Parts: sequence; structure tokens; C-alpha cells
Amino acid sequence: MHKIHINSKIYYSARTGGWLNALSMYVYFCKNYTNRKFFFKSKKKTLAIQRMAIKLNVSFNTLNTHINTLSEKNLVFIRENEIEFASTKTMMGNHHKSVYVPAQISELKDIKIFLKSIPFLSNLYSQKRIIEKKEYLNSIITKVKKNYFIPKNEYKIFKALKRKGISTQDVNKKIIATISKVLDCISKKSTSTAVKYKKLLNNLNVFKTVNSNQLLFSYVNYSDFTYLRSNDLIEFKYTFYKNRCIYKYYPTQFILL
Repeated sequence: MHKIHINSKIYYSARTGGWLNALSMYVYFCKNYTNRKFFFKSKKKTLAIQRMAIKLNVSFNTLNTHINTLSEKNLVFIRENEIEFASTKTMMGNHHKSVYVPAQISELKDIKIFLKSIPFLSNLYSQKRIIEKKEYLNSIITKVKKNYFIPKNEYKIFKALKRKGISTQDVNKKIIATISKVLDCISKKSTSTAVKYKKLLNNLNVFKTVNSNQLLFSYVNYSDFTYLRSNDLIEFKYTFYKNRCIYKYYPTQFILL
């Protein structure tokens, strides 16, 4: 399998226009079929789509709707005796910005979830870029303080930081997100859906998650837990009860792979 690049304009159009599932179907065929042409005898297009639907374990109506949508978007070409899925090169055109589906994601259901999760993944990568930028600026400041030689471009950056009064910055190296952040990014309301997406992407090695919950009290009855929360003796929002213990919840840490 190989990774598939998707024109970012097409992805945004599919996401906002309600045809992301059709785009997922396109990615599936590009990933799993080297020959993207499906031939059929004259006037047997319906039968060809039925056979394709059986292979994909989807209904005829679903696949037919997606193929027609992709045809409207010039990602599928329907001719007299064939259905052809456009190459990714044709789909990219002269547009250089893209999102991509990793090589290990090849099943249709996984592709759907991955494409729906891209806004959330973008948030994680944005955090990573901010962390890396702060670390880079800190390294320049540290080298100057220690009288190390630095290239001309780095010295210009240092002078700009000095003019702005910026000194060494604290860097939180953890890339974190709460369940509510996941829900906000994927435009869903169900917590179970967010957990499902997070678990799947973790299993597919898109990222690894680290949960860091702090033990506050042991051997506590549930009635005591509810009393403490109702009287604001512990934070209501960030605590939970499990196995006679009270824990403080911290946002999940994500390690991008």
C-alpha cells in the first residue's frame, strides 16, 4: 500500500459540501486498485456497480450515489463501456497543498474515519509546529548567551527577538487534547464517537496516546465522592471515580508518529 495525497481544495469541498463519504470511496479505489478502470458490456453499468458494491460490502444505492457524485466532481469518468477513477495526479492538478492518507490505512471504514479526523489531526500538528518553533528560538538565545558561533540568519532572528523583548520561552513539550476538543474538530456530539475515533487512529499508528491521571484519594465511597464534588471541595469537571479511588483527569497526550 502507498499513501494517497488529496488536493486540499477538494478535501475542503467534500467536507463542507457533505460528500466526504464519496471522497473516501475514491481514496479506497486509488489505494487498492492499480488499474482504476472497471469495464462492462454495453448497457450493463448497473450490473457492474452491483458487483463492485458486493466486493465493498455496501449497498448498490450507496455506491451508485457516490459514483455519480464523484463523476460530477471529475474524479470518476463514466463512459459507454467503462467506469474510470481519476488518477491522483489528475486530481491534484497544479495545486500543491494537500492532505494525505497514510499507507497503513486502506480499509474503507478506516479511510472514512481518518478523513473525518483531519481537522483534529491538523490541530495536533499545529501544536507540534509551535513547540518546535519555540525550541528553535530558545536554542538561538542559549547559543548567544554562551558565546557560541551562530550563522548570520540565526543572529538576525536573535536581534529581532531582542528588539521585541523576547527572552527564553517556557516550552510545554506535550501535545494534548481533551475529548471536547476532539468533538469540536470532528463536528460530532457523542463522547463515545470521539473515543472511537481516537482508539482507531491509535491502533492504526497515526499517533500514540498517553493518559496521565493523578490519584487523589484511595478507599473512598461513591457517596463521599459526590459529596466532595457537590460542595466544590474537589474540581467537578476534572475528577472521576473508579475502583473506590478519586482521580484527577488530565488531557490526553498525543505522540505523533
